[in-house]
Amino acid sequence: MKIENYIDHSLPELYAGDTVAKAMELMEDYRVKQYAVLDEENYKGLISEGLLSHIDNQDAVLGELALEHPDVFVHSSDHFFEVLKKYEQHKIMIVPVLNDKGEFDGVINLADSVEAFSKIASSQFEGAIITMAINERQYSLADICKIVESNNLKVLCSYVAKNAKVEGVLDVTIKLNRNEISKVEAALERYGYDITEKYTHTDVLNEDKERLDMFLKYLNM
Repeated sequence: MKIENYIDHSLPELYAGDTVAKAMELMEDYRVKQYAVLDEENYKGLISEGLLSHIDNQDAVLGELALEHPDVFVHSSDHFFEVLKKYEQHKIMIVPVLNDKGEFDGVINLADSVEAFSKIASSQFEGAIITMAINERQYSLADICKIVESNNLKVLCSYVAKNAKVEGVLDVTIKLNRNEISKVEAALERYGYDITEKYTHTDVLNEDKERLDMFLKYLNM
């Protein structure tokens, strides 16, 4: 799931030399709450409705403002997980995308990410999901896959995030190709892996529906 497949190229570009009035007009016309600001082909930062609403001078130039999130962007060759990570970390509504030359290529709107989000949620494929807490220094996806495959299962996809409570610990989630995981679960525990969560396909469908419902609710706020 490459990011380049989800870039929105429809928004007119907004430059540092443009005015607050033009920015507000574009945001109203295209019904977006944030907008990327460019200096030629270079991404400079984001502006938001909240930022612009506090500026009395409608003729003020955007380049003179304290633009938000100048260092927050993804590259078009990245996986879509990077986009979700930016949404979560920075609570933004759009994520700027740069090409391999570092030039601005467009944005990905939170509202347009529902399709990609539902695919990442893994509801298309039957199989269990296991989440493990692993010391960052000990993490090896190759080792995990070997244990899983030695029990005649396969890892369809994986996701790694930093544990919110313990420094140096990763939450590693793997999606398997079967629901029956008792043997692989026992094998992982024998090798010292701390399994913190596990779901069957039915559990996953219910969990994904709740996540998607919450996601859609957030979009409508």
